[in-house]
Amino acid sequence: MALPVGKKNPSAGAPGSADVFVVNVKFRQNATWQGTVKWNGNPEEVHFRSTLELLKVMDKVIADNDPEDNDDPVSKKDAKNE
Repeated sequence: MALPVGKKNPSAGAPGSADVFVVNVKFRQNATWQGTVKWNGNPEEVHFRSTLELLKVMDKVIADNDPEDNDDPVSKKDAKNE
């Protein structure tokens, strides 16, 4: 399943384009998912062992690809200390 996330822009990989994640759930054990995830801009699959780990990977990709996002409370805290 591919879900677009973020700002929409027709040119994939361009700044501000939508991140597309392809999640392949291989197992459902211990009330969570295990599998792999791929996204545009990364040719390799990343393995995850839980749904929480999957969400953390996705969150990191979105944060890394959107440097203009100023809604991060940690960044605001660091900016105030400087």
